[in-house]
Amino acid sequence: MIRRVSFVAVMAVGVVVASASVAAAGEIPEYLERQATAVYSGEQSVVCITPDGRQTEVFEVGQNAAGVTVTRSQSGTVRVGQAARNEAWNPSDAYRAERSRATTLLGRDVEEISISDGDVVRLRLRFDTRTGVLLASDIFNADGSTYCSTRFVSFAEGDPGIAAGEAAPELTAPDDLEATGEIDRALPSSLAGFDRTRVTEGPQATVVAAFYEDGVFTFTLMN
Repeated sequence: MIRRVSFVAVMAVGVVVASASVAAAGEIPEYLERQATAVYSGEQSVVCITPDGRQTEVFEVGQNAAGVTVTRSQSGTVRVGQAARNEAWNPSDAYRAERSRATTLLGRDVEEISISDGDVVRLRLRFDTRTGVLLASDIFNADGSTYCSTRFVSFAEGDPGIAAGEAAPELTAPDDLEATGEIDRALPSSLAGFDRTRVTEGPQATVVAAFYEDGVFTFTLMN
């Protein structure tokens, strides 16, 4: 049985992008594919403006030749994952992607691509033109104010750092659950302009998770 709705929405910094500017939008999956095979290490800062105030974290990050990504927080928490390739690309017409400018970051050539909803920029991506790695990103609220900014504060190409010697983890995706009327009542098929794309079990057997997308952003509801 699906329990009555008691869930938390978590906004993910997903890079699912739009289409209208074909040249710019077409470059994004190419960058993401190149990023999946890049070898690098560095430090990354994340700053978000939340209802609880300004939240800042710095991570040590790295990716090795096997596509294994490692992230270590200042508190020592380590996460190991497998770089995802951009095999399924399903752009949405809701957003406009356009090349903003060529610039530099950390002494490296960077291409900046902006994603807009109408006249408001909602996402700005800065890709390293040599490796394809996303060196910086900014997520903006609907009113144009900044929600989260992510930056590499140091970056070394070809140096796997903390990812050296890490083996690729065995990743198993949870099975999709068959949509039922009860699931639809607890986790609607659409919400505030977002479409539900998957429903799965987990992370506990008593929890059902629904994944929503609007073409740029994603979030998860759990019940």
